[in-house]
Amino acid sequence: MQEWPDLTAEEVRATALDRLELHYEHEDARAVARGKWLLADHLCRFSILQVVVGGHVLKGELLAVGDEWVQLSTGLVRPAACEQLRPLGRGEQIRRSTLTFRQCLRQYSGRVPREIVLLSGESVVVGLDWVAADFVHARVAGRPTLVPLAQIAAVLGAVQ
Repeated sequence: MQEWPDLTAEEVRATALDRLELHYEHEDARAVARGKWLLADHLCRFSILQVVVGGHVLKGELLAVGDEWVQLSTGLVRPAACEQLRPLGRGEQIRRSTLTFRQCLRQYSGRVPREIVLLSGESVVVGLDWVAADFVHARVAGRPTLVPLAQIAAVLGAVQ
């Protein structure tokens, strides 16, 4: 068996520097990969999500994820409008939905009053009559109201 001579102090430093350089190259590669992640893809990995939107804290089981929306068991949320999103449990990978926010919102219209949270943080209880191309026809205290889709941050309540 051949014995290897002890490394000199200079060789030890060079080896340590090589390892450190390799470590940082690996970290840089990971940072580049993470820089390509999309929020919707990342959220698909979790089973429960808690969000803060317009001062409301909403927590629920993650049911579906689209490009611009997340459907929880407790409501429909636009992640871009949330102040915080807290994934609370790993789950089975959910496939991303191709539905738009408008298409998903249609399932919330009907006779059941819904609380909608606007981008301003204001919360309004409405009856969602129908969803148009870029607005929602709703009733507030029995009076017709038009709400631009772009202003809706969340619709609270479960879908039956």
